[in-house]
Amino acid sequence: MSSDLLGYCGLGLVCLGVIFAFALACERV
Repeated sequence: MSSDLLGYCGLGLVCLGVIFAFALACERV
């Protein structure tokens, strides 16, 4: 069960990273 939580946390971090990078790219334009 802990492995599932780690997997969800990892996906959440990746999604946040992508959104953050996309926001930075939009601000630079």
